[in-house]
Amino acid sequence: MRVCVVTTDLDRPEAYLYAGLHAGGFDVRVVCRPEAEYQDVLGTRGIPVAHCQMASRLDRNAIAFLQHDLSSTPCDLVYAPRKRALSNVLRASRRMSVRIVTYRGIPGYLSFLDPGSWLSFLHPRVDRIVCVSEAVRDYFLSLRLLGLQVRPDTLVTIPKGHDPSWYRPSDRTALEAFGVPPAAPVVGCVATMVPRKGIDVLIDAMALLPATLQTHLLLIGSVRDRRVHMAHRRSPVRDRIHLAGYRRDAAALAGALDVFVLPTRGAEGLPRAAIEAMAQRVPAIVTDVPGSRELVQDRVSGRLVPPGDARALGEAVAELLDDRELRASYGANAQQRIAQQFNIEDTVVRMHDLFDSVLRTG
Repeated sequence: MRVCVVTTDLDRPEAYLYAGLHAGGFDVRVVCRPEAEYQDVLGTRGIPVAHCQMASRLDRNAIAFLQHDLSSTPCDLVYAPRKRALSNVLRASRRMSVRIVTYRGIPGYLSFLDPGSWLSFLHPRVDRIVCVSEAVRDYFLSLRLLGLQVRPDTLVTIPKGHDPSWYRPSDRTALEAFGVPPAAPVVGCVATMVPRKGIDVLIDAMALLPATLQTHLLLIGSVRDRRVHMAHRRSPVRDRIHLAGYRRDAAALAGALDVFVLPTRGAEGLPRAAIEAMAQRVPAIVTDVPGSRELVQDRVSGRLVPPGDARALGEAVAELLDDRELRASYGANAQQRIAQQFNIEDTVVRMHDLFDSVLRTG
């Protein structure tokens, strides 16, 4: 089977997925931005990579490039895992007999009233949508407008697989650069801090922790929610709250935390930052919302708390910081859960079977 992956960027799980499909007998090639990461994973395995910039969802130059690429090097199936890539692929391949599979990692932001949705995930030529979690699949099934709905048989839930061996936690001394004392307990979050992430609730929870703990909070990621800055300014423990901004070494820093927290207000897909922390034996506290509850088992690999409840969040953090053995137990279970339930090998097998199925039913 000839598979062409068209994307803008590459993350590590995606690169190893394509490498696994290639090793499993698929003829894989990849089109991505010149700046995309993890191209070395593909190159060392002999997977051809072509470069194409996609400045918009309907980029004339990108569409022309893809039309030529798909015509000169025919494929049986195009996998377009990002919205911008999908829209350009659908336009470029409109006169070609090729199956199209896409991927969705978050719930929300689609509608039958939105033309952009029709140009991507709701386009009738999309054969399958890979959903990273049941929360994403349920979101698609909830979309309704008059007689319109997404056909259930087009939706397939396949988590994005990881491997704990990919991650190496930073030494605790790396946290000192942000103002965290060497012996201080530290909790943290890695996220793009938009309102739905609930970071202001986490900041408020910090003030409710026992003063004897002297806990520090490390927030990694760009801030796009004014409530974060407001909560930080008014917090009585703001000197122990550190805004680190965007960091390329975010996963390694997460591995140096005592506890990882993701206080999302609404549904998640399958939060990658939590997976990366758990893969490094860091217990996770997440809110009991769709997506997150598929990842963390309450009182086994971490804690589930009600969304928007600073007091419940603070109590869960204090419980783990107070009990080193409990923290270690949850951390070990967290790593085991990633290795057994969210591993890259299973993802490769399931994607291999999906692509086979799409072509057989074609």
